[in-house]
Amino acid sequence: MNPYKVCDKIIEYLIKDGYRYQIHQRDLEKAIMVVRGVIDERSIKRWIKALETFGYIERKTAKVYELTRYALSLSHSQILNKQTKMM
Repeated sequence: MNPYKVCDKIIEYLIKDGYRYQIHQRDLEKAIMVVRGVIDERSIKRWIKALETFGYIERKTAKVYELTRYALSLSHSQILNKQTKMM
């Protein structure tokens, strides 16, 4: 599968789960595990790196990521004005 489509699915999963702005690393890892079906730590790190490289997320602190405007624009029909799930 195209890596961009996989990243789209990961972001869609996070948005459906209630995230709109910031995501804790453990929740991002969970989303990757669900979408990709992987539990290998190296694969999870590679998908996080891919999400950063393709501009879907930005690292804010050691364990907190922020969804970028690009990621949010992909799923604009599902987005509300505020985050419904807290870290």
